[in-house]
Amino acid sequence: MSALNGARLNEFLQHMLIAIERIGTYIENHTVDHFLKTPLLQDAVVRNIEVLGEASHQLMKRFPEFTSSHPEVPWEAIYYMRNRIIHGYVSIDFDLVWTVINKDLPHLQIQLKSIKV
Repeated sequence: MSALNGARLNEFLQHMLIAIERIGTYIENHTVDHFLKTPLLQDAVVRNIEVLGEASHQLMKRFPEFTSSHPEVPWEAIYYMRNRIIHGYVSIDFDLVWTVINKDLPHLQIQLKSIKV
């Protein structure tokens, strides 16, 4: 892999980590009830889920050997969630979003941080 490709791969991974960190910051000290009643907070979280999904898609598309070598990361599921949110924006299940960001994102963050490029 060229240095430029390695840098680009690392950039997409960083985009994912930054999106996770932002979501964590946004929901910190908030309850699910507050999240469900606060469209501005929902929008901030959804935007970063979109970033996560798009970065995951770019990694799968541009670096398939890399994503294949890390099957522990649910690359496709991340991208599918992004698609569901973008294309189904009128019917987002924010209870499910809350569950995903609290249950799955901390584990994903650990997985991504453990990857060495």
